[in-house]
Amino acid sequence: MAFLLESRVSKNRKLWLPILVFVGLLSALSVIGVTQQKDQLGLLEIQGVILDSKTALSQIHSLSKDPNIKGVLVRINSPGGAVAPSQEIFTALTQLSKHKPVYASMGSIAASGGFYISLGANQVFANPGTLTGSIGVIIESPNVADLMKKLGVSIEVVKSGKNKDAGSAFREMKPEERNLLKTVIMDTYEQFIEAILQRRDLDETKLREVADGRIFTGRQAKKLGLVDQIGGFNEALTALKKKAGLTGEVELITPPNPDAGFLARLKADAKSSITSLLAPTGGVMYMSPLGGRP
Repeated sequence: MAFLLESRVSKNRKLWLPILVFVGLLSALSVIGVTQQKDQLGLLEIQGVILDSKTALSQIHSLSKDPNIKGVLVRINSPGGAVAPSQEIFTALTQLSKHKPVYASMGSIAASGGFYISLGANQVFANPGTLTGSIGVIIESPNVADLMKKLGVSIEVVKSGKNKDAGSAFREMKPEERNLLKTVIMDTYEQFIEAILQRRDLDETKLREVADGRIFTGRQAKKLGLVDQIGGFNEALTALKKKAGLTGEVELITPPNPDAGFLARLKADAKSSITSLLAPTGGVMYMSPLGGRP
């Protein structure tokens, strides 16, 4: 009987031994994984003409919810774009900056809508030669009325109200239509000014003196108080790392882009390139009426 009991105990030991070894290995690997895990910062890239905010907002949400992300670096290379998407990204970054440090790094150009977005950061870095500023709003509508006459083509319009086709490319703009569009432009411009005063410690009178659409170098912008520091991507990253209380090597995490497929990128790049060619030097923050630019 004693022999049988000893035999059973021996068999049980042989059965449990591999399991215990396996569990021990898993525990060791998990500990190694934890000790080797790098500190993480998020990277949000704003590239090209700003026509939509869906991707950026999705990425900002992802960075906000990830507890491993201790801060976010926003890299901006944009001449501007549409008003509403710029405002949406600015608002999202402003909210994020209340919970995690958000630093902006301006690349070659961060003008108009690109500058607007940078206002959402706690600190803004610009290179000495970065082109920024272009504080203003513009509506542009081509006038091809004379060309249409030469071609013998006329446009028949049926509209619900007298101003429904204001800004049409197929006729001269009436003075009252110009004044109407001017009120829209100036209201949007005031929103731009309000955002700057909300986020930067500037004198309103001095701000309005230079907020006439002109562009600045990064060095000029620093003197005017439109950016905080002169420095590039690495300088901004180092400062953010310090602000987040991180030491050692840091891993930069870029959130997934739902529109990152090859065809989607090709389409977006083509549209961005065409729009950039149409944009005046320094970039603009568009509002597009009927017949205006995309």
